[in-house]
Amino acid sequence: MATITAHMHVTLDGYAAGPNGEMDWILHSAELFESVHELTDRTGVALYGRKTWMLMDQYWPTAADKPDASEHDKIHAAWYKSVPHHIISASRHGEVNGLDHFWGEDVLGYVRRLKEESTADILLLGSPSIQRLLMQEGLIDTARYYVNPVLLGGGIRVFPELTDRLVMRRKEVQTFGNGVVALEFDLQS
Repeated sequence: MATITAHMHVTLDGYAAGPNGEMDWILHSAELFESVHELTDRTGVALYGRKTWMLMDQYWPTAADKPDASEHDKIHAAWYKSVPHHIISASRHGEVNGLDHFWGEDVLGYVRRLKEESTADILLLGSPSIQRLLMQEGLIDTARYYVNPVLLGGGIRVFPELTDRLVMRRKEVQTFGNGVVALEFDLQS
């Protein structure tokens, strides 16, 4: 059975994006990108909510082709173009287009089947509402949050409406020179 690792940048005050979905507050660095590459190297399936996938799909398919493409752009673009993408989307249910598989009905059953049938581990990128749903149902094995030293004061909260207490066990803490702290937690016993 595959494992699911959730990956998300978050602000100190608990936001995954600004009021209009902006993510221009995320701090980047070569050492942080190396940490992300370690995650993608361990996973062979990407899982997204529709909005996060749309952001990713606007950038990654051609990121490596740009004349000023960074090493991170080249590595992550290659990963993005080589793994299947499973996108939770009510508007494009059941559609398959190349690497993109869209699903909107019985999301929990779909993710359970994906987890059971996948031969590669799964990386859930961003997608706060999908992450909350899957966490509450015990489908996330590990959560990795890149906490940015930024206060937004408003926007899309990571955990606005949890219905049950969720206890996480610290697995790893990693500090980066730009002030970002990666917190990784085990969610399964």
